[in-house]
Amino acid sequence: MRLRDYDYTTAGAYFVTVCTQERQCSLEDPVWQSVVRTAWRRAVCGGTEPSPYDFVIMPNHVHGIAWLPAGARRRPTVVGTQRPGNDGLVVSGVALVGERRSDIGCAAPLRARLKAGSLGAVVRAFKSASTVRINRVRGTPGGAVWQRSYHDRIIRDEAELARVRQYILDNPLKWDEDRNNPHDSARSRMLSGWAARPRAL
Repeated sequence: MRLRDYDYTTAGAYFVTVCTQERQCSLEDPVWQSVVRTAWRRAVCGGTEPSPYDFVIMPNHVHGIAWLPAGARRRPTVVGTQRPGNDGLVVSGVALVGERRSDIGCAAPLRARLKAGSLGAVVRAFKSASTVRINRVRGTPGGAVWQRSYHDRIIRDEAELARVRQYILDNPLKWDEDRNNPHDSARSRMLSGWAARPRAL
């Protein structure tokens, strides 16, 4: 799913989708929503609240923009990124970025195959933190919350950033038509055939 030769520590913006285990609509629970929002805020946004056009929680998946900062020092066991300020910088024509803050929180130690500060490490921190907390809430230690891996798209310019933000903002209004919506029986049968396969965004 990742681009083979792309360096996912490259500064810029990435459109990320993470689906729940078996695409269950478990994120309809307001407690889970709160846990997920907090985990995203800490792992991806450096502790600041994500804007409604940068992050949305759907019944069985989340969409968000993850910003990797320019010039961040990569510490081996800490992951996190800082959302951009309003400085309007463009790095290599890719996307807006901001500076790394010193108060970004820690996450779980990384396995050797993921570079600290990479997109994969940031998404792992989000999934890990939210999974631990949700399992604590529901009393199911070690239970699966998220589908394996995630979907991403590199946001290459400001026009694409605007399109992605509009998509995130509009997503809740289009849930009835969403192919991830299992409430329609015909759609449920269709989903069962490709639930394990990643979908392109």
